[in-house]
Amino acid sequence: MNYKTPLFVIVFYSLLCIGNTKLIAQEKNASDLIVLIETYDSLDENTEKDEVLRKIKDLVKNIPKDSLEFIVKHYDFNFIARFAMADYYRLNKNHDLAKREYAALEPEILSKRPIDYILLAHVVWASSINISLKDFSYEKGLKTLYKGLAYSEQSKVDRMTMKYHSNLQFYNTSSSNFDKSVYHNKKHYEYAKKLNDSIQVVLALKTVMINFNYVKNSESALEIWRQIQPIYKIHRSKFPVPSALLTQVTRAFINSKQLDSAAYYNAECFRLDSIQGNSFRDCYNILYKGIILQDQGNADEAKKTFLSSYELAKKNRNNLIQIKSAAYMAQILLEENEHNEALNLLRENYSISDRKRSLNKAEYELLLSKAFEATNKLDSALYYRNKSDRSFEAENLDIHAKQVAIAKAELGINELLDENENLVSTQTDLDKRMAKSKTTTNVLLYALITIVILTSFFIYRRNQKEKLRVSQYREELTNKERIAIEAELNTIRSQMNPHFMFNSLNSINEFIQNDSSEDASNYLVKFSRLMRSTLNYSKRKFVTLKEEIDLLKLYIELENLRFYNSIDFSLTIDPSINTEKALIPPMMIQPFVENAIWHGLMAKENERKLKLTFSENQQHIICNIEDNGIGRTASAQQKAQKPKHKSQGIGLTQRRLELLKSIHGNEAGIEVIDLTENGTGTLVKVILPKQLKE
Repeated sequence: MNYKTPLFVIVFYSLLCIGNTKLIAQEKNASDLIVLIETYDSLDENTEKDEVLRKIKDLVKNIPKDSLEFIVKHYDFNFIARFAMADYYRLNKNHDLAKREYAALEPEILSKRPIDYILLAHVVWASSINISLKDFSYEKGLKTLYKGLAYSEQSKVDRMTMKYHSNLQFYNTSSSNFDKSVYHNKKHYEYAKKLNDSIQVVLALKTVMINFNYVKNSESALEIWRQIQPIYKIHRSKFPVPSALLTQVTRAFINSKQLDSAAYYNAECFRLDSIQGNSFRDCYNILYKGIILQDQGNADEAKKTFLSSYELAKKNRNNLIQIKSAAYMAQILLEENEHNEALNLLRENYSISDRKRSLNKAEYELLLSKAFEATNKLDSALYYRNKSDRSFEAENLDIHAKQVAIAKAELGINELLDENENLVSTQTDLDKRMAKSKTTTNVLLYALITIVILTSFFIYRRNQKEKLRVSQYREELTNKERIAIEAELNTIRSQMNPHFMFNSLNSINEFIQNDSSEDASNYLVKFSRLMRSTLNYSKRKFVTLKEEIDLLKLYIELENLRFYNSIDFSLTIDPSINTEKALIPPMMIQPFVENAIWHGLMAKENERKLKLTFSENQQHIICNIEDNGIGRTASAQQKAQKPKHKSQGIGLTQRRLELLKSIHGNEAGIEVIDLTENGTGTLVKVILPKQLKE
């Protein structure tokens, strides 16, 4: 039976009786829905079915529930009508009903032959975004999305498959599955290129920018922006939330300390969100404005701005911005000696940070420790430093995983950027030709000639690239290996922080256990200075030799406090070395000094001597660490009698030296020499490639 005619009669009768413009539009949507339901089964191509299903999703937003229920009743057992009803429930946040409808539809569609895979892909997609917050989990979402991806691939509808890869990238990132996240983002990009969808190309590359910003690689993030900026300029009016992209651009410029550019793009974010009336995004914009002001040295304005972002984030329940704004405010308050106010603010918001691993928990706990230390609550300060240590380890594992994933895959980043450059050129030329074609027939002729010339140029360029491919192949491999090595170096530098802090906190703990509260307090103050330097240095590829020596002197001073100033320490620096210009990787010497103290001198009862000597030759900085401790043999025997503890500092540093040798080609390594025949006393020679500050 054909229900179309009586349904239209009812629709028009309603319009005549009510005469309401809004209702006219609603009933028009209902009529269109009827046409789509009746048309769907007659379609052969899955791409056409996909378009119908997308139109249905748009229509059900604006159909009254009574009209929709009436349609579903007349099209009972029709999958498309039931899908429309389930989507209505989803859009109106009736999660339980929507979930039940989607769950019932899937097995019924699977039982019918031939199987309608594109409808299955839409059903599973809708159910994957229907999980309410009360029972939300990334594990459930991933399981659902992978099932839907399989259906979508069976349907061979590229646009739907692209959507699945995009969402799988997000879910895997949030679940710390970085290898899979990079893989799905690459697939998202490839499908966007295949569909010639410039918006999706930019969105896929935006994710690459987010990854680079996450691991503080601002140079690569800005390189991505330089490539996609021409596409963005052409299509910016089509972006649903353009400020989300420009926020990442702002963040990259902040990380690279290009504050004028950061301020420009931050202002552009404010302008775009104001046009769209998107007050939720202002939380992000105000926060980044505060960071820019703080980096410019304007602490007073920065504090007011962070307060504004904090209050707006709290109002909008944006936990990420709330916790970050609180941390930045607290940092300024601590610098202004408003210790109690900083402590109260941090404690008020800690519960949010504690349950959200992604909210820079380690830095937040470190600020709490500093606030407790500043208010002379040393037990609490030590407690939160220990928690911060553990959180840093967890966050460093995430950073390491993401760095390795980027270094391994790099999204084929060099090739991707080359391809994208061509895409930009082609898109720009195409838009120009289309604009000219609207004027006169003569311009069409010129455009055709331009196409021929451009095609010839691209063919020529492709041939030239082909000729160079063999000669460039090895160089490309070397570049990718270098990226991977630098990523691993970044990771190892990050891992040195928690390792070093853990050992230092053990010293404080011993003072406290021995009731030496004054010594513990003095130690804690010095340790705070040392850790601040360590954290700052660990983010940098190189520090000056002077900075490294200052850090070493402070560390040895701390350890000497522990041994009641029993270590006779001497330092000799070759006068030919310009310590303010010579650059070395940070924290390279400290693990060997620590090893000399803890495993050589600590076991000795008297006359503890430690000598550091720095010299140079044409290509290297050489550091000798000499102690008169018990020697390697006796130390190994003592370790064998103690519970096993895996010390990572020396191993990490040795790996760093190996990687430095790979990058620079110059010798980098260590040499260990026993100083006496009976095995007492040790000399460690550390050889580092020399860099000079420009």
